[in-house]
Amino acid sequence: MGVDDTEIEDVYKDNLEGFFDENSETYENIQTSQAKIDEDLKDLEETHLSL
Repeated sequence: MGVDDTEIEDVYKDNLEGFFDENSETYENIQTSQAKIDEDLKDLEETHLSL
């Protein structure tokens, strides 16, 4: 995919923090959180493919 592992780790880290942040749209919602992770990883992949 050409994506640096640290970028992937950042996606998971940011979304995990959101899961526990009561001000986040994904707070305590595992389905929304997983959908956000999937979307962020897809965006990351598309960004690297377009380069």
